[in-house]
Amino acid sequence: MQKLIPILIISFLIHIAIIAQWQQQVTNLPNLHNINCISTVNENLCWVTAYKYPGTSPWLGYSRTTNGGNSWVCDTIQSVTGIFNFIFALDDNTAFVSVKNQGVAGRIYKTTDGGNSWQQQTVGFTVLNDAPKYIHFFDATNGIAIGSRQGNYFEIFITTNSGDNWTKVPEANLPVLFSNETLFGDDYAARGSNIWFLTSESRIFRSTNKGLNWEFINSPESFSGSDPNIEFKDEMIGILIANYNSLWKTSDGGLNWSSILYSGHITPRYISYVPGSYSTFVFASQRGSNYTPDGGNSFIPVDSIGHFHIDFASPSAGWADGTVSGIIYKWAGTFVFVEDNYTPIIDFQLEQNYPNPFNPSTVISWQSPVGSYQTLKVFDVLGNEIATLVDEYKPAGMHNVQFTFNNLVSGVYFYQLKAGDPSTGLGQSFVEIKKMIFLK
Repeated sequence: MQKLIPILIISFLIHIAIIAQWQQQVTNLPNLHNINCISTVNENLCWVTAYKYPGTSPWLGYSRTTNGGNSWVCDTIQSVTGIFNFIFALDDNTAFVSVKNQGVAGRIYKTTDGGNSWQQQTVGFTVLNDAPKYIHFFDATNGIAIGSRQGNYFEIFITTNSGDNWTKVPEANLPVLFSNETLFGDDYAARGSNIWFLTSESRIFRSTNKGLNWEFINSPESFSGSDPNIEFKDEMIGILIANYNSLWKTSDGGLNWSSILYSGHITPRYISYVPGSYSTFVFASQRGSNYTPDGGNSFIPVDSIGHFHIDFASPSAGWADGTVSGIIYKWAGTFVFVEDNYTPIIDFQLEQNYPNPFNPSTVISWQSPVGSYQTLKVFDVLGNEIATLVDEYKPAGMHNVQFTFNNLVSGVYFYQLKAGDPSTGLGQSFVEIKKMIFLK
C-alpha cells in the first residue's frame, strides 16, 4: 500500500497536467472562416485575422478582444479587397496587417484607433499576388516586413518611424538565394534586436540589428518533412522544429545546435516561448498541445484538441486557434512542474555579475518590468568608459550579456545600467551601478 501511494500521487499530478488548459472562445467570425494569424498582446488583448475556405469570395477581416475573450468584435477594411495575410499588434489601438490580392503587389495597412480606420503604408513590395509573410515591431518605432523572393533576394523592408516610411534592405546586406529557395515554415522568431526565419533550403536567416544586415546559418537537419518552426527565449536560447518529432536547441543564437530527445504525445508543428517563465515552450499541432517547462528536458501533455497557431505574451496570456472554423482558445491553466514559478517583474533589478572575480569573461544579468531604451556600460575606477554592452530598446523581461575583455588591467571596475527616460515616454527612469573585479 505504501508503494501504491506515490504512484497514485504521480497519476493525480499527471491527470491535472492533461486536464484541458485551453478555454474555448467565440470569435463571432462569419461562417466558414478560419483564423490564419494570432497576435497576443496581454491576457486581455488579442487580435486575429481570418480567411474563408473553401469559398470563392474570401472575407477580408479580423477579430479582436479587449476583455480577455469575453467578447470579440469582427470588422474589415472598407473598400479593400483581398486577404489579410499577417497581423502584428502593439496595443489595443495599434496594429499592422499585410494584404494580398490578385494582380496587386503586397500591401501593409496600419490602424491607430483599434481598427475603426486603416491607412495604407507606403511600402515598395513588387511581387504580385502575394503579401509580406511576416511583420514585426521591435518597439513602437522600429519594425520590419519580410516579403517573398524577388530575383535572387528576399524583399525586406524596415521602418524607424512607426511605419510612416519604409526602406528596402539593400541586396548587399542579404544572403544570395539558391535557385529555388523560398520562405519556409509558418512563423518567425524575434527577441531583442534579433530576428530569425527559415527557408526551403534548410537555412536559418538571422539579423542581429533589427533587420538591417543578414546572415544565414545552415540548419542542423534538413527540413525534408516540411513544416519547420523556430522560437527563441532570448537572444541566445532557442528551439528549432526541424522535422517530424525532431527538435534542436541552441544557446548561442542559432550558430550551434544540439539534439533534443523528444518524448511528447504529439508531433510538434507550432511553438511559442512563454515570456516571463523560466524556460517554458508550448507546442501545438492538429493532434493537441504540450509544453516543456525546462527548455526541452521534459514534456507535459496538455490536450488532444487540434491547434493551428499559438502565441504567448506571458504565463497568463496565451492564445491558440482551433481546427474548427472561427474557434480560438485562451490559455486558462497554470504551468505545472516548473521549478522557477513566474512572478511578475515589478521593479528594475541589476544582478551581480557572475563569475566575480572573473577572467576573461563574465555575465551581467538584469530584469525590466517594462520595455524601455536601455544602456549598459563598463567603467574603470576613474570613471572612464571601457565598453558599451547594450545601447538599444529592450522589452520587459530578463536579459543577460557576456562581457569579455582580455586587455584589462587587474582591479576594480563598475558596470552601470540606465533604463528609460520619462521625457521620451520609453518607460520609468532607472540607474544602478555595481562593482566587479577582474583578476589576471
